[in-house]
Amino acid sequence: MAEQVGGQPTHSWDDWLSWYDQVSGQHNEADWPRLLLWQARDVVPVDVLRRAIATIWIDVSDGLVNLPNVDLPTYGGHTPSRLTPAEWNQLFERTGYISDENEDTGTGTCAKPTTLYRFAKHDRDPAKPGGEMGWSWTVSADAAALFEDWDSTSLRDGCLWKAANIDPAQLKAHLHTKPLPVLGYENEFVFEPTRAQLSHVMAVRNCAYSEHGAEAL
Repeated sequence: MAEQVGGQPTHSWDDWLSWYDQVSGQHNEADWPRLLLWQARDVVPVDVLRRAIATIWIDVSDGLVNLPNVDLPTYGGHTPSRLTPAEWNQLFERTGYISDENEDTGTGTCAKPTTLYRFAKHDRDPAKPGGEMGWSWTVSADAAALFEDWDSTSLRDGCLWKAANIDPAQLKAHLHTKPLPVLGYENEFVFEPTRAQLSHVMAVRNCAYSEHGAEAL
């Protein structure tokens, strides 16, 4: 008999997809990583967990990592339990580096960059790190700027950030299969930055970082 997560058998990829369909129909997407990944981490095979992580990271747009100094959203009085950096690291330690490439590009596995960019809001105290410490990064400032109005009916507050001197060991995954309105396919790297690697590239909209006159990180 297959082992169970949330009452669902999870031996195969099809089993996990069935569980995904049920969870996504009953819970806000902010809860999906804990329900579909964390609770399944010791149950599903590594190849299934690898595909599941890539799917969740692509599908969830509401924030994936519980970051210090970043307020959690609430939905109908419920605050989601985002995975912590330690929990995400435990998942990636089990899977190893995840390369989810688009076969149509014919490029094979992409090289690991040493510089990445991110659009993010600098929350709360300008002297403390905020949304720029998130783990979703892309390969150019132009690509990062697209996320100012990504999946939204209005422009998001935030700034452009750059991460430099990246050690390849800091990269958790490369996700290169989601079509974009422009620039082809999303070219996302899952990357855990340190504060010393970050610099503020440009204020975009209501940039709290520049408004408070903080120096570049």
